[in-house]
Parts: sequence; C-alpha cells; structure tokens
Amino acid sequence: MTILEVVLKGTDGVFPLFYQMREVPVARRWLGYVEQAIEEGAPIEQHVLNGRDVGGHFIGFPNTDINRETLAARINDCIDVLNAHAPGAIDMRASPDQGQDELNRLHKYFERHRGRIDNPPPTFATAPEYVKRALENFNYLVHDFENVTREEGCDEEQVAVTMEVVFLGSRTRHRLLDEDYEQFRMAGEIGDLHAHYCEVGKEILDVYSDGDTVVGDDNIRPQRYISADFDCNFAAPWSTEYTRRYRAKFDPWLRERGYDPADKQLSLGRIVLGRLIVDQRFHGLNRQQIIELLSGYLNVAKVVVHR
Repeated sequence: MTILEVVLKGTDGVFPLFYQMREVPVARRWLGYVEQAIEEGAPIEQHVLNGRDVGGHFIGFPNTDINRETLAARINDCIDVLNAHAPGAIDMRASPDQGQDELNRLHKYFERHRGRIDNPPPTFATAPEYVKRALENFNYLVHDFENVTREEGCDEEQVAVTMEVVFLGSRTRHRLLDEDYEQFRMAGEIGDLHAHYCEVGKEILDVYSDGDTVVGDDNIRPQRYISADFDCNFAAPWSTEYTRRYRAKFDPWLRERGYDPADKQLSLGRIVLGRLIVDQRFHGLNRQQIIELLSGYLNVAKVVVHR
C-alpha cells in the first residue's frame, strides 16, 4: 500500500494528511511524477494568504482574507503589472461587485496572453519572470473570485473547498492514456485526491457552470495531460438527487453543442488518484468541522511518498 503524506503547517505546529493511493495505472504513474519532482527539489508554488506567502493554493476555507474587496484589489494589482509591461494588455478593471459575466471576460485575457502551455505567445514567452507570475496570479485570483460568488448564492455542491499543490521546476506534463479517461469523476467525495488540471483554457464543466459565452471554441480544453500537481478535495459530495438534476440540464446543453455526454474524452470532472485516510483525529467530526480544523494549517510544508 502506497501512502502520500501532505504536511500542513500552522502556528500550532504541523498537521500531516495521509492519502491511500488507488491501485490503478494512472495513479501509479502519477506517483512517479511526484517522486521525480521531490528528487529535483522542485518547490511548491506559493500564494499570498492572510498577508503572507504560503505553500499551496487554498480555496473555500474559512478564516481567510479571500473576499470580494481583497480579490478585486489583487486582480487590479496584477493588471497594473501586466499593463506596465505591455500597455493596453487588459483594458478593464475588477470591482468588488462584479458578476460572472465580468469574470468570464477577465479570464479571456488570461487565455489570450498566456496561450497554450506548449506554445505560448511571444508576449508571455519573452516576458520577465515577475510579469509571468502576475499573469499566473491573475488567473488564480479570478477563479478565487468565482468561488466567492458561488458561496453567496449557489448550491453547496458547486462551492469548491480545495487545496491545490503545484510544483515549480521542470513542470513536466505527460499525455493521458486512453484508459485514464475511465477514472474521471464529476461528483467528488470529501477526502478525494485529484490530478490537477494542468491546461491553459477552460474545462467544459466550467464553461457550462459559468455560462461563459466569450471563451471561444479554441479555449474550451478538456484535460489531456497530467503532471505531479494535485488537488485535495473537501467540497460537499453530490447527492444522487443533485446529480440527477444537474445532468438533466447539463446533458442537453452538451448535445446542443455537438458533444456526446457519454464520451469519456470530454474529461468531465477530475481523475481520482487516492483517498484521505480518516484516522482518529477526524473521528466524530462532520465535514464542516474537518474544514474548520484544517483552516488552522493553511500552508503546505512538504509532500512525502511512503512506499
């Protein structure tokens, strides 16, 4: 049995999470990618949270400064950096009261200026590192804002509570095999460990959920690659009834656009690589209490593979 340990750090010490990896080919290959990143000494990407840099990107956790006002200000800071480097690169501003339509338009700028990972436009490829970082942060912040708006008015099942771990360094991606598409799941369970979406563009599920009419066909990009990066999911699972209601609207939307809802290569959802080991620290706690517990340790210190 192979275990992945994700060591979280807080003011009261460390809080390791242990994940039992699934015995499927894609999970076994993925573990090799993680071990390679660790051997290379690849650092974990950092993000600003509560006024300091932390390892990992934390979405939907309580007791943080992730709110409309803070996010709008940070998005505009990124826009200022980008426009100082390339005047007119982004000709709109974020505001605390913006809605999904404005967020869709903002994300379109990221897609335009970042381009494909394997073929970025010259404006990104030749930009200084601080400009590249501002554009990457711009993308994260737009998605953070989207989740805040979902918290305010959407079903609980649509609100993300996720810890994303991205390794810097070589950032090597590997093409998915045909058999890997069988592992995608739309309805995640609390404690799932997922392969991270390592594409530039927008997944079909997000295009639908966001009502995005400006994304453009070229930027609708089902997941085709996997890397060492991963997500730890703590969102609410989808009930049978919620899944039924969702598919009753989503499947006709797919067909109207020429997609087959049964096509596995639409990459709907995430590849499940492992499950959280619920040890005695979590016994008797409901989902919200687990999230509250983890909110005191929002900093990924390191990742360890135990074979």
